Formats: sequence, structure tokens, C-alpha cells
Amino acid sequence: MENTRFSDLNFRLGAGYLYCHQGNCKHMIVIWDVRLIHPEDTQNQAEYPLMTFQMQKRLQKCSVCQINHATKMTVDDKWSLSNVESAKHKSTFHKQ
Repeated sequence: MENTRFSDLNFRLGAGYLYCHQGNCKHMIVIWDVRLIHPEDTQNQAEYPLMTFQMQKRLQKCSVCQINHATKMTVDDKWSLSNVESAKHKSTFHKQ
């Protein structure tokens, strides 16, 4: 794969593709727009493809204390106030 060039790939605009590297690290990518190079664009091929958007991580607060950022998520937790999803930070977990 390290010898594959971006120009060698066949893709559809707007379709989602799964980029997998290091065996199990997976990223969903979508190519929304393609255009020809313009004289004002960087002419250095090593700088392409250009990243134009990076989704920001949203940190969720602990659902118990509402102060600290959550480090763990539970789903369908019968002891949680919200039976769908609950976020907790490290000190809210207790040994039984």
C-alpha cells in the first residue's frame, strides 16, 4: 500500500470509505470535492491530499458529578439514571 498513489485510487464523490492501517485502526473517510490544481495552490505534490476538515472531539462530562470529563461510557446500565448511555470519570467507579 505504501507504493499506492492517490491518483491510482478509484472512488465516488460523497461515498464513505474505510481506511484501515496498523491492522485494526480504522477511519471513515469521505471525499466530497475534487478539482484541478490552480496556480495559487501549492505545487509541491508531497503536500497532497490536503486536509480541509478535522472533526473536533467532544468531551462529555461525568453523568454522576457533572464536573469532570468522562473516561468511560456504559450502555444499558440498569443502575444508571439514563438507561441508554452513561458517562463516568475514573473516581466514580467503585470496587465491589
